[in-house]
Amino acid sequence: MKWKPNQPIQSVYSDRLNTTEYKSDFFLDVEDGDLVIEDGDLKMVSGLENFIQRFQSVLLSNKTSLSPYGLQEFLPLSEVQDIFDRQCEELAYQIVTHEYQDSEPGDPNGLGHTVEEVVAIERMIKNGNTRLIVEIKATGESGILKIDVPIYRVMK
Repeated sequence: MKWKPNQPIQSVYSDRLNTTEYKSDFFLDVEDGDLVIEDGDLKMVSGLENFIQRFQSVLLSNKTSLSPYGLQEFLPLSEVQDIFDRQCEELAYQIVTHEYQDSEPGDPNGLGHTVEEVVAIERMIKNGNTRLIVEIKATGESGILKIDVPIYRVMK
């Protein structure tokens, strides 16, 4: 199923965070939730790779009192196209308005400060697993990013 709005859903924030400004963090394998060891050390990511990892993690996290930033409850899971479309629109809005508590003017933090537009969302089966492909325009990137989010565990 695919949702592609007539007009992309746009960020509400003017204070932008470029993908290249995402600092180093431990690499987390979103497929199984494990840290990865490479050449005897914990693998690290930064810049665009860290942004993509953060994007995936936010979409796959539950919103809790300790971590109120997860968007898992907004994942489009319906098999009915009209409902799927509404769920995608809500998820897109949640992405472009996403902001962490420590975000402040001059030091923005949150998906909504990097994601300029959500262009399309597609749910598909890839290698036997259900995935969400979220197409976005991100600050610092010249083209459209297609971020693959493994949602098969959420659907169980």
